[in-house]
Amino acid sequence: MSSIAEIIQAWREKKLNGTQLMRSLVSHSRWTIPISEEAAAETLAQNAVPRIQFNRDASGVNRLMLWSSSETFGNWAQRAKIEKEQYSLETTGSWVFSLPLDGIDEIWIDPLNAHDILYTASQLPALRDLAAAVAIEKDIAELRAGTASPGAVVRVREFPSYWVPVAQSNGRRRLMFAPDNQGRVLAAAFTADDTFTAFLPEANAAASGEEVVAVKSDGKGLFTMLSGMDVTGIVFNCSGPIKPVAFAAGLSKVVLEA
Repeated sequence: MSSIAEIIQAWREKKLNGTQLMRSLVSHSRWTIPISEEAAAETLAQNAVPRIQFNRDASGVNRLMLWSSSETFGNWAQRAKIEKEQYSLETTGSWVFSLPLDGIDEIWIDPLNAHDILYTASQLPALRDLAAAVAIEKDIAELRAGTASPGAVVRVREFPSYWVPVAQSNGRRRLMFAPDNQGRVLAAAFTADDTFTAFLPEANAAASGEEVVAVKSDGKGLFTMLSGMDVTGIVFNCSGPIKPVAFAAGLSKVVLEA
């Protein structure tokens, strides 16, 4: 697996686009976040989620610093000449990027490392949306594997932003299905913009000149619609960039009754 440094370098060389870079950052499983000594003591004493710490510079910019490894954290401490012990939390990208981050002006990834990168406040909503998608993709994959954590079915139902492909022309719309070489009718649903975009070439080829658009739906709406359709199953993210996950049509009933 590529390191965050290698992924950022690939983006700088235009081998990855901005969304691909964001997905890699959000999917990274071991971010280091600074916390105060008091928050560290609270965490140990109460087994609670600690308050994260941010940096405010001389001009009043509030900046959250994140490190992708112990090595990049150590590089920062050495270059910043930090002598006092630093307390930190190790967590997943889907957790940290889903935080409200009210009042944060910038996120600085791997500060004082050669590959560092900065995200501004205007980009944080996109990171947050992708973090929510990555989290629900994990739930969906674990449901299929039979390893889901408690509450996964409810979270799949309550997810607010599935994308459903629709072909439209002359005021008429029809649902588009996932490609299948066995003649099955497989509903297609997507969890994020990039997974829908990956499907577009196949969708456009099958649309016979119709315009292909994404209709957003929450989970309850999606599974209610599918439960009333004569489909063989449902495939999430059928064209990548992540691994597709398929279920029998009965999933809709299970989710709605959870």
